[in-house]
Amino acid sequence: LAARRGGGGGSQNESWAGLLTYLSGEVRHQPPTRFCHLCAIPVLSFSPQALSILMLPHNIPPSLNLLTSMVDDMWHYAGDESTDFNWYTRRAVLAGIYNTTELVMMQDSSPDFEDTWRFLENRINDAMNMGHTAKQVKSTGEALVQGLMGAAVTVSTA
Repeated sequence: LAARRGGGGGSQNESWAGLLTYLSGEVRHQPPTRFCHLCAIPVLSFSPQALSILMLPHNIPPSLNLLTSMVDDMWHYAGDESTDFNWYTRRAVLAGIYNTTELVMMQDSSPDFEDTWRFLENRINDAMNMGHTAKQVKSTGEALVQGLMGAAVTVSTA
């Protein structure tokens, strides 16, 4: 899918920043995740039944196809052009954010779904922080390996 969209590179941080900008939107441009949830408001009372139908074994493949297509489109319009393994990771994270936000919205009784929008914003921030934390863990692991290698060389030459 990334190849059909023109391939390309782009760093993970640029893509996350692009998604956050895209999802945050301005007042005149509803972010797509919020827009999708706003469209569901008139039929929100039917969401539990709809989800139970989507989870029937014979409906799972088409349901997943719709979800992955929607998430792929969101990333595409956010400017993501990655073609590496992060392509899959980003889409899985956004699918999780979208689905959990949908579940929160079904139970939200706050005015104008304020709790839902706050939850959505917090999950996006968590996802952005997760990328930063993963880089820190990787750097720490690399430093640890280098330290152990240095210690092994020192011990073997002693």
